[in-house]
Amino acid sequence: MINKVQPITIYFYLYLFLITVSSISSQYVFKMSYVSNSNANTFIIFGLLLYTFTGYCVYKLLNYGNLFILNIIWHLVYFIILFIIGFLVFKQKLNYQKIVALVFGLISLIIFMFYGIE
Repeated sequence: MINKVQPITIYFYLYLFLITVSSISSQYVFKMSYVSNSNANTFIIFGLLLYTFTGYCVYKLLNYGNLFILNIIWHLVYFIILFIIGFLVFKQKLNYQKIVALVFGLISLIIFMFYGIE
């Protein structure tokens, strides 16, 4: 089986963004199912639909490189965005270790994006 890798286009970044947003949103919706007594089933169904959409975007992203590298990139972006949300929205405190971890995550992301997708 020959794997033809497409060059990175704007769609690569779009799918990466959509994976991150839909994954974070689905987790939020699942959490809301525990809070809501009357709409729990609606939240669960909506969360499952969001996770299904995440799977579709992962499938589309596979056109751009190897599964394990793309998965690492996706999770790095995911964790960096969650880190930023935690800091800006929830006013979580930063310490030296968290800042160092974020810097290493950004360095890893840059290396994978420019040198390691194929």
